[in-house]
Amino acid sequence: MKIKLNGSEIEVNDNISVLELMKMKNFDSTKYVAIVNEDVIPKSKISEVILKEGDEVEIITMMGGG
Repeated sequence: MKIKLNGSEIEVNDNISVLELMKMKNFDSTKYVAIVNEDVIPKSKISEVILKEGDEVEIITMMGGG
């Protein structure tokens, strides 16, 4: 199936979770935040959220500052 990841269309397996996608693309789930269709996915739910055809996923790094 096709999804958008950080603005680029990619092909992924059906029934892939956000966590599986992050691992596949070498994103450390402890250092990045996933946003699916403009909804921030809590770290506790990234293994439960299953992506669907056409989903738009943004994976971003969290930066501290002050």
